[in-house]
Amino acid sequence: MKANKPDVLYVRMLGGFSVQYNGKLIAGGSKATDSQFTDLLQILIHSRDGVTRDKLEELLFYERDISNVHHALQSVIYNSKKKLEKAGLPKVQYIVQKKGVFFWTDEIPMEVDADLFLNTIENAKKKEDIHAR
Repeated sequence: MKANKPDVLYVRMLGGFSVQYNGKLIAGGSKATDSQFTDLLQILIHSRDGVTRDKLEELLFYERDISNVHHALQSVIYNSKKKLEKAGLPKVQYIVQKKGVFFWTDEIPMEVDADLFLNTIENAKKKEDIHAR
């Protein structure tokens, strides 16, 4: 997947996880030290229908003994927003919360390699159906 359109978030999920914006690596790849930030992005981008607060807390903190998990989640989200702004993404509400369910914003165009792969498979199936007649 070539990251050549400006102002598009390029997400690689196949063969490793990474996020690029305007040619700059935002998460994954050599930035593996930001594990909670990377995990949060991966969970939200993968869970297009949203993820509940409880599930998100479980996925982010499952092996850690944290006294106030809700506060820890809010802290990770706050720090992630600051990193995204610092990386040059437009100032929007990156992580949207509606009735206890968290979503990645739809305000930033995104291209995900896994989606492109699935679309290619679906298109190939349609072409097979046409030739099978």
